[in-house]
Amino acid sequence: IMAIGFIIIATSLFAISYLSDLHLSVLILLLFLTRTGAAFIEITTESYFFKKVTEKDADMVSIFRISRPFSYVVGPLLGAITLIFFSYQQMFGVMALIMISGIFIVERITDTR
Repeated sequence: IMAIGFIIIATSLFAISYLSDLHLSVLILLLFLTRTGAAFIEITTESYFFKKVTEKDADMVSIFRISRPFSYVVGPLLGAITLIFFSYQQMFGVMALIMISGIFIVERITDTR
């Protein structure tokens, strides 16, 4: 499910970057799809993490919990740096490439059924 989330995000971001003059309803749909893919990723990340940690891993839980607020700082900084080198529309393509790299990382995760 996590890989499906990355695929949904990557395809909708590529669509945003390659389709010019998007109608507002199409843009709303594509942005909704990115949030849907992100929800898939977030749900599966949380469930996988808490299946793997034990009561001895309290430090890992703290690091896991602080990583999301840290990403709220790092993400916009990387976005600002990306805007120096790429146009606003091309930036969506760069984000899609980053999401595609997430698919390859997910493939190495073992299923915990």
